[in-house]
Amino acid sequence: MENKEIIEGNKLVAEFDGWVIDNSFPDKDRTYIKNGGIELDTTFKYHTSWDWLMHVVEKIESLGYDFEFKKQGKFTNVRCKGIIDYNCKRYDNITAIYNAVVEFIKWYNENKNK
Repeated sequence: MENKEIIEGNKLVAEFDGWVIDNSFPDKDRTYIKNGGIELDTTFKYHTSWDWLMHVVEKIESLGYDFEFKKQGKFTNVRCKGIIDYNCKRYDNITAIYNAVVEFIKWYNENKNK
């Protein structure tokens, strides 16, 4: 994945995770706040940190969606029943799960008010 793609995906995940933009900081990057924490849009770690990513998976599950993943040989299969079926050989586990989370959030944002 390219850096721009990662930053955009991380911003999408961050907003789903409850981070909000704080325009009172004069940084060139967007500054986000959540529960007293501060992050720049370039410092989110959803794509590299299991702690950050699994927190979001747990939030998805708390909304009533079954999010599951398993390693099958050289493939990582990630599913959110009826929504995402992501079978990936190119990436490691965290990248495959991260990509599926981003796809789920795109779907969720489009369908949450229907």
